Amino acid sequence: MARIRTIKPEICTSSQFVECSPNARLLFVLMLCFFDDGGNHPANCKRLKMEVFPADDFSMAQMASLMAELIGQGLVVEYGHEGEVYWHITGFARHQKVDRPNPKFPPFDAGSARPRRSSAEPSPPEGKGGEGRGAEPVGQRRERAPAAPPFPTHGFRDAPSRSGGVPADARQQEHERIMAANAAACRSFCGEGA
Repeated sequence: MARIRTIKPEICTSSQFVECSPNARLLFVLMLCFFDDGGNHPANCKRLKMEVFPADDFSMAQMASLMAELIGQGLVVEYGHEGEVYWHITGFARHQKVDRPNPKFPPFDAGSARPRRSSAEPSPPEGKGGEGRGAEPVGQRRERAPAAPPFPTHGFRDAPSRSGGVPADARQQEHERIMAANAAACRSFCGEGA
């Protein structure tokens, strides 16, 4: 069941938050209402989509991409408990005051956090992997290059184009216009003037 939650104005200027796309930011704010009183939720994109975007036409791939964005920015972390995977909003306890907490899901334990790759991301293609030799003896293991992040981390210009061919500069200008409007709205809401 959804809960009424508080959104603090500082979120508008949080570097983690503003690095996310507008849809990822909206998802994050709406997730607060559907995560339990400990800030936890089963790691299930289909369920989350039906809760937060029931009337919107987001595909599961889009939902997975939005979650990967939030995980990559450190706003959400995945953890495991008894073979199940859950999401945890990292700053939930700092920003939400719950009078009579009634958590529905296992609590987050930092020791159970999963690696950066999230269950929201599509699985890599099947194949033999490596060169088909199985595990290499410990003394013969080769160093591997670090994996690339699952999504762009350098801002709007690097994001995959869903704009139907609109030039990157035009998308960047639109993004900056939206960000300026959001910042002005936040300042106005906070009473700091525009």
